[in-house]
Amino acid sequence: MSSKNEKEALRSPVEITTYEARMSTFMIGIIYQTMIHRACKRYSPKGLSFLAGKDLLFVEKIEQMKLPNITLTDMGIIGKVVGAASVAYFFSGARTF
Repeated sequence: MSSKNEKEALRSPVEITTYEARMSTFMIGIIYQTMIHRACKRYSPKGLSFLAGKDLLFVEKIEQMKLPNITLTDMGIIGKVVGAASVAYFFSGARTF
C-alpha cells in the first residue's frame, strides 16, 4: 500500500515550463526541410552536425528552434551533406535530391 506522502506527491501540481519564439514562415520551412532530409538519410541530429563539421548540438538547436539565425553558408553545408543539388531544398516542395 502507498504511504500518505506518496499519494500527496501524486496529487501535487506539475510544473510546466513554456517557451515562445517568433519565427518567419521561411525559417520554419528551413527547419522542417532540414528535419525531413535528415530523417530520409537516417542521420541523427548529432550525426548530421558531425558530418557538417559543426558543434554536435548544431542541428538539434536548429530543430528545437533555439538557434536564432542560420547562415546561407550553413544551409549550403547541410544541403551538401544530405545530398541536395542546391540550397533550394530548404524551400517547401523543392525536389532537388
